[in-house]
Amino acid sequence: MADNQDYYELLGVSRDATKDDIKKAFRRMARKYHPDINHEEGAEEKFKQINKAHEVLTDDRQRSIYDRYGEAGLEGGPQGGGAGGFTFEGDLGDLFGNFGFGDIFGGGARRSRRTGPLQGADQELQVRISLQEAATGCEREIEYPRSVTCDSCKGTGSENGAAPAECPVCHGTGQVRRTVNSIFGTTVQVTTCQNCGGEGAVITDPCKTCHGHKRVRRTERKTVTIPAGIDDDQRMRIAGAGDDGLNGGPAGDLYVAVRLEEDPDFVRRGQDLYMETEVSFAAAALGTKIPVPTIYGEDAELEIKPGTQPGQVYEMKGQGMPQLRTGIRGSMFVRVGVAVPRSLSAEQREALLAYSQAMGETLEPAPHKDTITDKLFGKKRGGRKKK
Repeated sequence: MADNQDYYELLGVSRDATKDDIKKAFRRMARKYHPDINHEEGAEEKFKQINKAHEVLTDDRQRSIYDRYGEAGLEGGPQGGGAGGFTFEGDLGDLFGNFGFGDIFGGGARRSRRTGPLQGADQELQVRISLQEAATGCEREIEYPRSVTCDSCKGTGSENGAAPAECPVCHGTGQVRRTVNSIFGTTVQVTTCQNCGGEGAVITDPCKTCHGHKRVRRTERKTVTIPAGIDDDQRMRIAGAGDDGLNGGPAGDLYVAVRLEEDPDFVRRGQDLYMETEVSFAAAALGTKIPVPTIYGEDAELEIKPGTQPGQVYEMKGQGMPQLRTGIRGSMFVRVGVAVPRSLSAEQREALLAYSQAMGETLEPAPHKDTITDKLFGKKRGGRKKK
């Protein structure tokens, strides 16, 4: 493996990952780097590396050796014939069958040719929206690269439309077998034919546009409709908007993952929203009705009941987020705080002292300091400060 890259790091898993975790990571990476999907430079070598890492880490004996001695401990073993070699393991055909590559690893040599229809790869991207947009629904213009069938050769890969010729290296099988002798015994290693890339056939006169790859990369632009009620990290599937298939195979899908931006006023929990507001002591004690903002841009009226305590929570039904399919809205929960004034006018101070005495309290308030209002308008309501 190039530069002795750590197998666990290559697959993006921890060193205590289970076999299932490793297989899932391998499937994800294989979809990205498989030569049938990714024609970029270095992709095939990357695929060989992750295949090697998968083979080692899913074999208990080899994994134990690797964990103790690293890649050097595997040299000379059954896998020592070269990184990237495909061996017939029990679940390898099932694994690639899920990707639409069943003909590659299907068992018999003749079945391994990749001349049948192959489904295109899926694409995935993210869009960011506000919480208000998630509540009402919105549209987003997206742009992403995808592989599309070459218009010049109509997906044949040939400039003049000639049929591909049988590969002289693998003789049409798409695979090359070789016997590897080691201290552990003799094993047969099966690798993808490098001459034809596993196709089993070669194009003698490649298309000048796609250079025989049958597809070209193109930037796709679409308008995506995001439904009301979508939640953070939910994905939308757009069928057929991924890469075009090969040899008449169906196109892959596009998955759009939605990420919600943090809102300064509301916190979302499923269909419910949470927010905070403040009222005066008098409003909390006597009760009142106040307007509160909603996620839909309009204020709603909240009834504050007499005797409301600081931190009391009110539920406003129908002011939460809509359910994705039914549109039924959840609730908005409003936590009410009681605002304590930082300074009081003389009149306000006297009123509070009178209230305190009426409640039977004996207070020793701090000495009063004139406020700006006192200085400008006098201490008595409607009066004028004497010079």
